[in-house]
Amino acid sequence: MTKEEWRIVMKEKLQNITFDIFIQNCKVIYDKLFNERAWHEANTIGITISINREVETRPIIERAWEMGKRVAIPKSIPHSHELVFYEIHSFSQTEEGYTGIMEPDPQQTFQLHHDEIDLLFVPGLVFAKDGFRIGYGGGYYDRYLQQFRHETISLAFECQLVDRIPRHPFDIPVNRIITESNVIEVMKREKGTNG
Repeated sequence: MTKEEWRIVMKEKLQNITFDIFIQNCKVIYDKLFNERAWHEANTIGITISINREVETRPIIERAWEMGKRVAIPKSIPHSHELVFYEIHSFSQTEEGYTGIMEPDPQQTFQLHHDEIDLLFVPGLVFAKDGFRIGYGGGYYDRYLQQFRHETISLAFECQLVDRIPRHPFDIPVNRIITESNVIEVMKREKGTNG
């Protein structure tokens, strides 16, 4: 299947998850995440505010604040398909972005350089067990990962895992995928290679 076909199939699968199962699986994923070394060692995390049937990230952001971590969320720059991360201290410092995702209000926040983020949560729709992913289209995270050199984690439900997906030369795998059933450690590989 093409990336676009995978997106259509997976969006439908995710919509079919009942609310109770969704909440239950999110809680299991949080437990696994909060036991990870990368989580404990990170002083600053980069993370999106989830929408729809993505693993709910607000509880992760709240836990980070409780632990004294800095939290940065991305703002999309549509004309260049780039992401810029801004530190937030409250959800009140966000506003609805152009795709409906909550983004930082630049008037109330300040920008962080990618080197200041220790742990980046990389969203997606479909994940292969080798760490490659299919996002929502637009290549925003692909561009950001080209320059990002720290830990990356994707949070997903087991139903989003597949054996193999189409990939391009510029695709970069994440270091780790956490689902309600598994923590998949992806072998470190050179950035920008297909492995």
